Amino acid sequence: MIVDGQQRLTSLYAVLTGRPIVDENWQKQTVEIAFNPMRSEFGVADAAIRKDPEWVANVTELFKAGGDYAFINSYLQRVSARKGQVLSEEDRNAAAASIGRLKGLTGFQFQAIILSEEMEAEEAAEIFVRTNSKGVELNQADFILTLMSVYWDEGRKQLETFSKDARAPNLTSASPFNPFIQPSPDQLLRVGIAFGFRRGRMRDGYAILRGRDLKTSEYTAVARDENFRSLEEAQARVLDLTNWHEFLKCLARGGLPFG
Repeated sequence: MIVDGQQRLTSLYAVLTGRPIVDENWQKQTVEIAFNPMRSEFGVADAAIRKDPEWVANVTELFKAGGDYAFINSYLQRVSARKGQVLSEEDRNAAAASIGRLKGLTGFQFQAIILSEEMEAEEAAEIFVRTNSKGVELNQADFILTLMSVYWDEGRKQLETFSKDARAPNLTSASPFNPFIQPSPDQLLRVGIAFGFRRGRMRDGYAILRGRDLKTSEYTAVARDENFRSLEEAQARVLDLTNWHEFLKCLARGGLPFG
């Protein structure tokens, strides 16, 4: 299991293999990065780039190619044909070197910190929080969702499923889908924390779910387990479809433009 670095590894895997990934709207997307070997330049593939033979519109083609020589030769022939002249040896060597360096990324060695299988889940979650302090800025909801992955993964999946279903119509069964509000998992979590613990600050929710007594500042596994049970009860009511649709009706009756 990847504790930290998931986004980077996912992006690299998608580019190297051509496998689609799921975006924030739960839609499958293919990551395509363009590369110009003549200038050693990367770019986002658009209509102009796709028509320009100097560009490799999708570098995944290189990583999936059987051999570097065949790919380089095909590329140089394509560029020469477009220019109507034979490329100089300098340009050919430069382009070949660029392609070779790019293909060489498959042999790049990453440094990894491997956590012991005997490590406590709480300690692993804390490492995730600390290692992310200088990476992508995370909010308190992200930290809570991390704890949920460790202690109540089903609850996190419930939030993700509700968020996904709120974006796509379902003609066979009841769903949270509506054309007005598409809540994210962390927004739903915020409601659950407020309802279950009467706390408006997610930082307090994070401390509570770690098992902290807000009066004594002590952390215990017993308190943690009890608080997760409280969250489970609160989240069940937050994600209840009857409550959800009544909430939408209240917004409409309050005068908001919901149809």
